[in-house]
Amino acid sequence: MLQSSGSAITITSEIDMFDGFVVNNLTALHIMVPANGTTTLNPKWCSSESKAHTAQSMFGGVDGAGNAVTVNGPLVNLMAAPK
Repeated sequence: MLQSSGSAITITSEIDMFDGFVVNNLTALHIMVPANGTTTLNPKWCSSESKAHTAQSMFGGVDGAGNAVTVNGPLVNLMAAPK
C-alpha cells in the first residue's frame, strides 16, 4: 500500500473476495502505513479447481486524525492451471 498523504494510516479490517464471494472478513487488525510511506502485503491464493479465478482485497481503517479510510485493491485475474 502506498500512502501519499502526510498522515499515518492504521488498517483495522480486511475483506477478501474470491470469485466474487467473501472468504475472509478480518477485524481487529493493526497494520500501520506510515505518513508518506508504504507497507507491503504478500497475499497468497490457491484453489483445488484448476480453472481461472478472481481475487480482491479491501481494507478499512483510520488516519491519524481519526477519519475513516478505505483502500480497495485491484481485481486480480488468476490463470487456470496449464493442461
